[in-house]
Amino acid sequence: MKIEFLEEGSADCPLIRIYGTDPAEFSSLLNAVKELASAEGKNCSVHELPGFHTVSNYTLSIISSSKDKGVRRISGTSFVWVLTPAKWLLVAGLIEPFALSPRDETYQWLSGNEARHGLNLASISVLLSCSRDGHW
Repeated sequence: MKIEFLEEGSADCPLIRIYGTDPAEFSSLLNAVKELASAEGKNCSVHELPGFHTVSNYTLSIISSSKDKGVRRISGTSFVWVLTPAKWLLVAGLIEPFALSPRDETYQWLSGNEARHGLNLASISVLLSCSRDGHW
């Protein structure tokens, strides 16, 4: 699974895209998000999950907090995504179909302008794509 930041090149930018085709990697992400949904104060470095690789050394940390803040850049190549446990539970529900039965050419907005269910919190979007090249 790859994690890549796209600052420009599409009307959907800026965005972080997480993409791949391995069901085990989607499951790994799902389990990490479910852990965040269990309580405030939990965190995970997505780029350190088994099978995950960053493109151009971009990192993504996900954090469970008392306030929904969405995705923000904290340095040149580091991003943090902060949501309440309730919102992480919504994100888990969006990831689950990819973990159970990933289908090539499918994608889901998890954060940003195109996201639903109150996940459109920040200008940086997060896209989950079941594809070898991250397209949507």
